[in-house]
Amino acid sequence: MMTLGSNIRTARKKMGLTQEELASQVGVTPQAVSRWESSAGLPDISLIVPLAQILSVSTDTLFGLEETRQDDAMYMEVKFAYEEIAEKSSSPAETAKKQCGPKKSIRTVFYGGGAAARFSGQARGYLAIIKKL
Repeated sequence: MMTLGSNIRTARKKMGLTQEELASQVGVTPQAVSRWESSAGLPDISLIVPLAQILSVSTDTLFGLEETRQDDAMYMEVKFAYEEIAEKSSSPAETAKKQCGPKKSIRTVFYGGGAAARFSGQARGYLAIIKKL
């Protein structure tokens, strides 16, 4: 999981801002921004919303929560597609495995509640195959 500081750095760079420019807009010193980005310190809670607005991201993005939601949504989408196949087939796992090839396993997509977070790229591949079945 990315830290608040690394999320601030990523968003700042995407906006094309320097630490000095961000500091000026937020009303802190450039050293404060540097401390946040290096995880040596944290911004005051009252600065989180202004930071998100200046960086054009949500507060969830700053805290690293949106990626988790997207991975959870992907997991649920794969799970529902898999259940749909299960209703139509006597062995949906075997059908999906044949479609995926010998080196991939549908089981890895469904291993634990956070499977999509660990295998999101692979989960997307399985989802595409499952939807074709």
